Amino acid sequence: MSTRKFYFSDKVIEHLNFKLLYINHMKYDGKWDYQSHSHNFTQIFYFIDGKGSFILDGTGYPIKAGSLVVINPHILHKKESDPKYRLEYIVFAIEDLAFTFNSEPISRGYGVYNLTKNKQDYLFLLNMMFEEAEKQAPGYELICKDMAEIFISNLIWNQSLGLRFKNDPNMSKECSIAKSFIDAHYMDPITLEQLSEVTHMSKYYLIHSFNKFLGESPMNYLQRKRIQVAEHLLSTSNYSVSTIATNVGFSSQSYFAQVFKKFNGSTPGQYRKKPRAKEERP
Repeated sequence: MSTRKFYFSDKVIEHLNFKLLYINHMKYDGKWDYQSHSHNFTQIFYFIDGKGSFILDGTGYPIKAGSLVVINPHILHKKESDPKYRLEYIVFAIEDLAFTFNSEPISRGYGVYNLTKNKQDYLFLLNMMFEEAEKQAPGYELICKDMAEIFISNLIWNQSLGLRFKNDPNMSKECSIAKSFIDAHYMDPITLEQLSEVTHMSKYYLIHSFNKFLGESPMNYLQRKRIQVAEHLLSTSNYSVSTIATNVGFSSQSYFAQVFKKFNGSTPGQYRKKPRAKEERP
């Protein structure tokens, strides 16, 4: 007789505390709305077929079958499909849970990954979620949430992701207002005092809530936003470095270069010389 037995510890492992909002299967039909938009919840996209690009906070990333995109709340984004290779994807949305992207050189609110090697595993979980949601048999919501948790746990393990729980739902509104203001006015001089007035919060509580919800201070996010736009301009335009520095809100080219190197590890000139820098990003 042959037997294999495995014992489990009595340590209690808590389930992830999030709400599964929806799951959706989409295929490009030539009628997508290409306007950038954001949500107050987290989205996870897995691309089944096709080619295109995902624009995240102004930066474009190539996507294809096997690509996965994770987007935290309040990140501007839009999808663009190649008309010849139409995009098809499954997306599910969750609330009260966001991610930290530990492999990124800059603390972004999103991640883009290639999961081609584990395609069947991820598709199995997503298809099971979709089938259960479609049948709506008794207990289907719990089954779908369990599948989503397994999916997320795999991402955390394989892609070096961290978790950020949203403990105070009332903080979302103020942080969203501050982030939206920065996104719209990053090229202008912005001070912490100005953000405090816009959100009707003291500077202390604004910094505290911004760190809690978005994982960084408002002024660090402002600098990061400016650098992301500068990266895009360096990759796609012939503007001089000094012009780009001015256009993204820096008072001098030298300060721009200093901040750019802090976030990117290279000077603006070195970054521009990298071949196809935009498309090589993860």
